[in-house]
Amino acid sequence: MERKGKRALTIIAGTAVTVFSLFSCVIAAVAWFSFAKQAQAQGETFKVVANGNGYDIRDINLYKFNYSEETVGTGENAFTVVNYLTPYTGNVGKYLYDGERHQFGEEVESTWEPVTVMNLYDPIDLIVQRHELIDLNCNAIYEITVTSSAFTNCYLSLDAILLEEKTKNNNEIFLSDCIDFDVYTEEDLADGANGNFPNGDEYYPSYYSRIPHALTEEETVFYKVAYLSSLTKQEFSYNDHAHFYGGQTKPTSVNVSRNRPIVFKGQNEVKTLKLYVNVNYAVSELNKYASSIYSRNIHAVFDYAFELGISVGVLD
Repeated sequence: MERKGKRALTIIAGTAVTVFSLFSCVIAAVAWFSFAKQAQAQGETFKVVANGNGYDIRDINLYKFNYSEETVGTGENAFTVVNYLTPYTGNVGKYLYDGERHQFGEEVESTWEPVTVMNLYDPIDLIVQRHELIDLNCNAIYEITVTSSAFTNCYLSLDAILLEEKTKNNNEIFLSDCIDFDVYTEEDLADGANGNFPNGDEYYPSYYSRIPHALTEEETVFYKVAYLSSLTKQEFSYNDHAHFYGGQTKPTSVNVSRNRPIVFKGQNEVKTLKLYVNVNYAVSELNKYASSIYSRNIHAVFDYAFELGISVGVLD
């Protein structure tokens, strides 16, 4: 098969700082909401590697949900409460990847502030509050904008690569053991009969159903991708979601998408392609931790990378 024009983009999450919160059923839900913020990390580091010819990576953005916060108490007794019970008071943020700092974040009053990639996950919430995963807003969405003056009609392949050199401590797990992957294009996010949202509002979050709320551009992207990922069937994927877990032997790579026809678009010589890679927790793999008899946070070590390939011919 023809391989001319193939180029690989690799995104590697570096530090072991994503956490999901695990508590026993006998602990009041408010305890988790009060203390979860203390466990959040101060921003992961990433490395982006691109080699080859044919296209360029213009930028990478992170979409994530930000819950509102409030301070309870004063002085030394003050602590921060994350309002997980009121997601309608939160918002979706869009954060640029900084190639020099190897982080996602933003400038706030001339000061760089990195952000954590994924929100905390609490399996007890699915029991106590009877929420579904989509309602917890844990997922992270990577928006990758690719430009090319050589490609128009071509094929996309996206793999998740296991970083076998990663290590973990006794109180940690590998993120690859509890994570799902999906990838979407701008066409997947289109409204109307030719898209995935024939009614135009399937993705609208339930907690806004009683509150008049016009979604921002960032919220529209986040909720559309989250909704598509929540569906049972995933087109252009071998499984409902691509993942490393479940087999007798852990694979060194998994196909998130393989030989998908795509089109670079634009009126100028340099055309663009925009992709959305969704990463979310796998409830089936994390629920086994819900029976923990004491409160603790388990760190999940980033041990995977993404490799993006674009080719004028299909890949073997």
